[in-house]
Amino acid sequence: MTKLNSTPNGNLVFCTNCNKYHLEFGNLYFNFSASELKIFTEYINSIDGEYFDMLNQQAHSNRKILLPTKLKGTHFVLHLHELNEMKVLLNYEKKQANTLNNNVIYDFNFQLCYN
Repeated sequence: MTKLNSTPNGNLVFCTNCNKYHLEFGNLYFNFSASELKIFTEYINSIDGEYFDMLNQQAHSNRKILLPTKLKGTHFVLHLHELNEMKVLLNYEKKQANTLNNNVIYDFNFQLCYN
C-alpha cells in the first residue's frame, strides 16, 4: 500500500494488490477505483460548504452539511471544517505540489468528535 495523503482524521492510500484507493475519514471507509475516486473528489470539491452550513443553520442535526447516498433516506453529515479537511485529503496531488522540503503546508488545529 502507498499512502497518498493523511490528515488528523483521515488517510488516503492506494493498494497495488487490488488497484483500489482506500479512503478512511472519521468513521467512514470507502474503496474506489481510479475513476470512482475522481468522481467522488470532483463531487466533494464542488460542495460550497459555507453555503450549506448557513442554509441548514436551523436544522436539528449537529452537522449541517448533508451528503446524500444512493440508499434512500441516508446521508453522510459533516461540519464545515470536516468537509474542508476531506477536500484537503482528496486533493493529494495539490498537496504534493505545495510541499516544501517535505514539510506539508496544511495544518489543522481542531479536534473532531464523531458521536
